[in-house]
Amino acid sequence: PDNRVYPLTGESAADFASRVRPSQTTTSDARWIQINCPSDAPGVKRSDGSKCGTSTAMVREIIKEYKEKNITPPPDGPRMVKSECFKRIYGAAVSCGDTCGKWMLFVKPEKADGVWTRIAVAVEQGKLGESAKISPFGGDAAHIDAVLICVYVADFSDLEECERVLRGIKNLGLQSSCAFKADALTYAGLESSTLAPLKLANSWQLHLDILRKVFPPKGDENPKKKGFDW
Repeated sequence: PDNRVYPLTGESAADFASRVRPSQTTTSDARWIQINCPSDAPGVKRSDGSKCGTSTAMVREIIKEYKEKNITPPPDGPRMVKSECFKRIYGAAVSCGDTCGKWMLFVKPEKADGVWTRIAVAVEQGKLGESAKISPFGGDAAHIDAVLICVYVADFSDLEECERVLRGIKNLGLQSSCAFKADALTYAGLESSTLAPLKLANSWQLHLDILRKVFPPKGDENPKKKGFDW
């Protein structure tokens, strides 16, 4: 089952966010709370849902090769550098049309309901990407540091679209930490817990140049590059 909650037919984003509050919804009620951009909203790029996950086999094969060459390498065998690994992964995704991705926002629990309302309304107005979702955390606020909100972009290789969506997020007055992840990694089961043993925990992030352009690092922040720029 999809196990997601969506707005009712004719329900506004504001009413939806008020009716289904992330802080009062548990993960047993829903895995995600989601809103989609209206189909007639101009200027919002759309992904081809039929191609989502089509690069999974290729991505897993690249990761398998990386593991064989770097984690359990043969004697004197060639290694694969991280940048090559992800260049091949994202290249495979583009070749399959599996290009959906998301800006991942990490929001403090006490601010999550308010931030989600602003995100949902902006998606409804066509000011962000094709959809957005938030992980409910009812009953867990005291045990978590951040709540995940995903704002989707149809094509991670379209730099202008990725920057447009991030600027839309900034225009809402949001200052939460964020990162960009391609869905091709998610469909292949590549999460932080599975990438860490491969020493790739910080290398999956896309569009660091865009992130630093829209949200310039402060003086006390480490500008060291850890991800991959398309």
